[in-house]
Amino acid sequence: TTATTTVAVPSIAAGTAVDVDDHYRRAAARGARFGASFQTVAELSVSDTGAAATVRLPSAESSAASQYSIHPALLDGCFQTVLSIEKNDTGPVWVPIAIDRLESHGAAGPEVRSVVRMRAGALDGETAAADVWVTNIAGQPVVTIQGLRLKRMVSESTDATARFQYRIQWHVRSRGEHRKTAGAGRWLILGDEQGAGGMVCQALQQRGESCLLV
Repeated sequence: TTATTTVAVPSIAAGTAVDVDDHYRRAAARGARFGASFQTVAELSVSDTGAAATVRLPSAESSAASQYSIHPALLDGCFQTVLSIEKNDTGPVWVPIAIDRLESHGAAGPEVRSVVRMRAGALDGETAAADVWVTNIAGQPVVTIQGLRLKRMVSESTDATARFQYRIQWHVRSRGEHRKTAGAGRWLILGDEQGAGGMVCQALQQRGESCLLV
C-alpha cells in the first residue's frame, strides 16, 4: 500500500560497528554469497536486538534507482543486516520467506538508511521475525515493513548443480545359472551374410534354431 502519514523510526540500543567486508565474508562462509551488485551495505552497526545501516547502490547501478520506489538491491541490503545481529550465530543464514505488511511512503534514491529490530520471542533457532524501517538520506520514510519472516537456508548439496546432473549407475547382480530355452525358436536378424549377422545366424542354426537374415 502507499501511505503518506508520518512514520516514527525507532532507535536501537547503542550498537557495535561491524566491518562491512567482514560482514560479507561471514555471510559467504554460512552459505550466502552476494554478487557485487548486491553488496550494498556500506555502514553497519548491530546490537543484541537490532541493526542500523547505510545501504547504497554501487555506482554502476545508481542511475537505475529512479526506476523504482526502492531498488531491489537496496531493499535486499536492508534485509541482509539481519545476518550480523546474532554475533555468535554460525548456523545457516537467514533468508526472507514472507512479509506480514509493507507500506511504501516515497522514493528511495540510490542510498537509504535502515533500522531492523528483531521481535522479542520470535527467534526459535529455525525461524525469526523482525520489523524494518527504511528512510532516504533526508530522513523521510521510504518503506515500513511489519513482520519480516525469515527461515534458515538449508542446502541439500554443496554442489548446486548436482541435482541436474545425469549419471549411469551400475548395480552388481549375481550371474546365476544359464537357462536353456525349451525347444527351437525363430530369429529375425538384421545384417548381412558376410558380417556379424551371418555369423550369428550360422551359430543359431547350428543349435537347431530357425533364422531369417534381412
